[in-house]
Amino acid sequence: MASAQREPVVPLAPPGRTAPRIDTVAGLKDLVQAHTSESLVLEFKRDWNGRRAPKSEHEVRRKARLEITRDITAFANTWGGTILVGVDEEERDGRKVAGAIRGLSDIDELRKWIHESLNRHARAVPSVDLVTLPVSEGAVLAAHIDASPALCCVWHENAAQYCRRTDHGKAYMQPDEAFRRTLDRSRTIAIALNSALKQVDLQDPVQIMPFSAPPRSPPSGPARLVVSKVGDGYLVVTAFRDSRSSPMITIPFGLIDEVWTTVDNRLALMLRAYLVLEGDDLELRPK
Repeated sequence: MASAQREPVVPLAPPGRTAPRIDTVAGLKDLVQAHTSESLVLEFKRDWNGRRAPKSEHEVRRKARLEITRDITAFANTWGGTILVGVDEEERDGRKVAGAIRGLSDIDELRKWIHESLNRHARAVPSVDLVTLPVSEGAVLAAHIDASPALCCVWHENAAQYCRRTDHGKAYMQPDEAFRRTLDRSRTIAIALNSALKQVDLQDPVQIMPFSAPPRSPPSGPARLVVSKVGDGYLVVTAFRDSRSSPMITIPFGLIDEVWTTVDNRLALMLRAYLVLEGDDLELRPK
């Protein structure tokens, strides 16, 4: 049996957009010693201005809560990422890079402040995992932010503000950009696939629905469907079977309606079209 050449599966996020996970002090120190640059998925922050203002300064504290919420929702609305609080940033060759580890003495208060800020000011509250990293200066808080399938907003003065992350910080979305983002399901599918790919073995067959289409040759027949490549906005499915040919087809994310994992930990896809194996051709046909 001749098999199609399987291409390596690549991350769904383009290069440089995979969020780092800093869970150890050693990992933190390596990142700082390398003077790692801030990026689309990484930010260093000494602290948020105004967070420690006296309780009597209500407006200062409110602005600090709003800024925390903007920073976190910006990551959630892009590809996720990590904010390291308690680490200075410094300029090197026009880039913002990791500076000295300063640490914080009130890490528990900061954790509480972040959760309260999001609950007060965020709509579609993003998922944030807060990890405390003890250092000699106190502690650094690593805020790991998941990419959100739903667009997160900051509610401010009876209006919604939408932010996104750039390579140099955060930016505000214009209303038309936010509207287009709500209609474009490609990023939502990419996030769902990223999550599923952490749980499944891509050597196993993929379950694709609908299974059959008129007039004949449903793909659930003798062929074994396998995801042979995942790219930026598409995936490639190969039909392996007991014959000389192993047809392949490219499926854009726009044709994927739903992604999930089965009870036996296989990837499953619901398409907006029929996938048909007929002869030596693997085709997509309108429903």
